[in-house]
Amino acid sequence: MTPRRIADLRPLCVAVFGLLWLGLCAPLSAAPTIALQPLLGFGSFTGGITYYRPHSWNLLAVHLVGTAPKGATQLQVIVRRGDHQDTYIRNLLFDGGPLDQTETFSIDLSPLKLDNPFTYPLQKQEISVQLIQDGHLLAGPTQVPLSVPLSDISYNLLVLDSHPAALHFLANHLFDIVHRGQDTGSLGGTFLGSGNINAMINPIVLLTTSPALLPSSPQAYAPVDAVALGDLDLENHASQAQVDALRGFVCSGGTLIVSGGPDINRLKSCPLHDLFPLIPNGIRTLTQLPTLVTRYQTPLLLHHPIALTTGTLQHDAKVLLTDQQGNPLVLERPYGNGVVLFTTFDYMDPAFTTWPAAASFWRDLLLSGNFEVSPVEILANDGMWTGSTNLMDGLLDALANPQATQLPSLGLIALFTLGYVLLLVPVNYLVLKRMDRKELAWLTTPAIILLFSIGSYAIGASMRAHIVSFNRVAVLETQAGSDRAYGLAQMALYLPTPANVSITLSSTDATPNNRLYYPQFMAVSDPSLLPNSGTLVVDDAGVQLRNVQVPFWSTCNFEAPFELALGGSVETTARWYTPHTIQLSIHNGTRFALKNAEVSVLRRSYGIGDIAPNSTAHITLPMSSLLYYSANYGFTNTVTVSPPPLTATDSQKRLLTQALADLLSGTNVANTIMGSFGFGGAPNMLADDGFGRASLLLTAWLDVPVVPAQIDGHDVAGDETALLCVHLPTPPNAPSNFPGISPFSEQPLTDIPSNRPAATNTMPLPGGR
Repeated sequence: MTPRRIADLRPLCVAVFGLLWLGLCAPLSAAPTIALQPLLGFGSFTGGITYYRPHSWNLLAVHLVGTAPKGATQLQVIVRRGDHQDTYIRNLLFDGGPLDQTETFSIDLSPLKLDNPFTYPLQKQEISVQLIQDGHLLAGPTQVPLSVPLSDISYNLLVLDSHPAALHFLANHLFDIVHRGQDTGSLGGTFLGSGNINAMINPIVLLTTSPALLPSSPQAYAPVDAVALGDLDLENHASQAQVDALRGFVCSGGTLIVSGGPDINRLKSCPLHDLFPLIPNGIRTLTQLPTLVTRYQTPLLLHHPIALTTGTLQHDAKVLLTDQQGNPLVLERPYGNGVVLFTTFDYMDPAFTTWPAAASFWRDLLLSGNFEVSPVEILANDGMWTGSTNLMDGLLDALANPQATQLPSLGLIALFTLGYVLLLVPVNYLVLKRMDRKELAWLTTPAIILLFSIGSYAIGASMRAHIVSFNRVAVLETQAGSDRAYGLAQMALYLPTPANVSITLSSTDATPNNRLYYPQFMAVSDPSLLPNSGTLVVDDAGVQLRNVQVPFWSTCNFEAPFELALGGSVETTARWYTPHTIQLSIHNGTRFALKNAEVSVLRRSYGIGDIAPNSTAHITLPMSSLLYYSANYGFTNTVTVSPPPLTATDSQKRLLTQALADLLSGTNVANTIMGSFGFGGAPNMLADDGFGRASLLLTAWLDVPVVPAQIDGHDVAGDETALLCVHLPTPPNAPSNFPGISPFSEQPLTDIPSNRPAATNTMPLPGGR
């Protein structure tokens, strides 16, 4: 080819190469590139220490940054616990272009139930995140590094303020306060709220986070005991899901401590203002606070006037501390099973954070949370702290379809075996011998074996249930004066045939007031019954557990926490008739009929009977014998519940109520395991089960189902039993050493140590949740 002709082809070559570049190179340069930055626990992406709590639910935040594709994608979090894998899915819709957003999850790192607690540290856990579109991997998988683990017993305070370091002094002292739900009988003689300096072993762990990393589900708050809400503007920096998660945290038993002060607009616009003990409407100023000086015997130097929030008290609010003019300084209000505390002054003000008695004040403040004995914690720990797993086995058996574990009678087995042996050998031989056709044994023997195999299968099939069943037990816990309750439901799904099903745990039209959180699998006595994997899809409609593999003729067990609107509250008045009796008036303002109601106090339980909605019951509690127990054993408590009378047609429900009552009451738990680890021997103001201080506890069975759940979008037949537990206030004129008295009503502890006594045993038991 001549040079001239080659030169004529140059424009064509340039055009071809240009098209190739546009068709290949340009799309490659515009391809979506996304980086996944995961963070486990409370902390910050920008550096510093982050904390998570092993063997519990935890917060996992994933920061997505880069160039997003256009269309629907799935952000997946994969959690492997031993041989079990859970996949959490968040469906995302991208418009394409630059991407910079954060998604949060609540992930379960707790061991599978009924595992040996001493093997918990050996259970391998791996967490990874990935982004999927149309079955193709866009980003990841990225391994999630484990952050700094929190102690099982450490009391953890989440500070939501622009200056969280102002409360750092709390980490420089030791307190006799531990994480809610821990058995403190094993802590070497320490006890909650004792005022014993030699028993103080535990510093407060301060947690921080940015508004974008606040949990969107209450379960992610499991490591947290209290939230100090300072100047964080929730209205403009938190989503509705994050605000609802904070509500759920308080409802589940957490403590919310709200700082008042001069910023009245922040308080009025706070989306949680309806939880506050007072409705803010203004401020007033003081130049001195002699109440604090006198109480804590320490001068409080105010270099400027202090602004205090004023407002109208809510009807169920309680004033814990007043100023010299009788106006409130510290207030509390119950919400669900938790407590909202409100200081009318700004506790983040340097005048208070640098005050030498600040640690003593905060000890009183933190001890004002709900530390009472918790039936939900007992159920959540599956009777582990009672030292016996046979109670949990009994509950699992009751939850299963009764025919699923039913064995044929010994007589039927003996008759079937005898007939099989006789027909297979002597009868077969004699008949063939009489016919003189012994060679037919090659046919008759397999035929007899096949006949009896079909017969044994038919007998087994006839004894198994042939319909799907979905049995449930639920324990709900709240405080008097609150119209919401926090609950934990344990459930069992039975299928007569193997299948993969989807379980929807969310509100339905029939139960619009219920709200369930993430479910989790439970191990049963036979580990083969636990599905190897599960998928949890979370959206605005609720939580759906998909692809649950239920084996042939088997039961799949799982549990889920939930909230329930009671439609009103249980109101009570109590009066101590010194020294022998307590008189209680209990008004049922809920929408439920309370069946077989009882009041437990110290080591006794007293029956009330049924309390219909909008009805009031009265009971007198004799205290003389109980004071004997308190003098010899300290103020301890047991949860004693009696099943309600049920008809013969409610045999399944009778099994459920009895098994739950046995588990909560700790029936027959006096064994060597308890003695070895000190369960039941908790000292002053601790419950026998170690889950909290003694209290006046009302228990009653609910007459209608409360757990909303559907299988593959349809309601499923099954029995449910639910127990409502209500913490009642202590009589205001009770002795100061009676459990439940506010710490602000007692003498303060003005010397908080900063060094741990050398002889103190601080070894916690593994597996706390």
